[in-house]
Amino acid sequence: MLKIRTTLLFFAVSAIMFGLLTLPALANDKAPVKSEYTARLDTWLSSSLQITFTSDYTVYVPIVVKPANDLRITSLNYASWDETVTVKNNGPSPQSFDGWQIISVRGQQAYNFPTGITLAAGQTVRVHSGPNAFGSPPGDLFWTTAFLWNNNGDKAELRDNQGVLRDTFCYLDGCP
Repeated sequence: MLKIRTTLLFFAVSAIMFGLLTLPALANDKAPVKSEYTARLDTWLSSSLQITFTSDYTVYVPIVVKPANDLRITSLNYASWDETVTVKNNGPSPQSFDGWQIISVRGQQAYNFPTGITLAAGQTVRVHSGPNAFGSPPGDLFWTTAFLWNNNGDKAELRDNQGVLRDTFCYLDGCP
């Protein structure tokens, strides 16, 4: 629970409901950040209306944590002149790929997603490599014309903009 101090209960709850007052993210995966906010009445009312209260109200608001998007590498086509890695957003909302990477573990090659690529819920994106690789953003992204994926086995890693491993996909002797 977050403790919110306000001069008017109704406006604080309304501000949260309508997104006028934003709450901080979780400090870690286990406990919410403990913060105190003072909501000012004059930010939501016109200057011609003044309401004065002599006491403060304390409002306890449960934190509703939106589930993280479930991003998965759904396929890796390595035995082709157009190698592809397909990533799907199985989550409930769009996901920006700014700062994200796909890594070929065996060859230590990294693909950096271009700025501005966002994957809607349920949508897929393919990253192409090999001599016949092409790009047609936002659904098909060009990596390189070089072969990257080892035909005897390799492992693809999907890393977010913090370097956190979000998913892997392996085949043949690239699998542990």
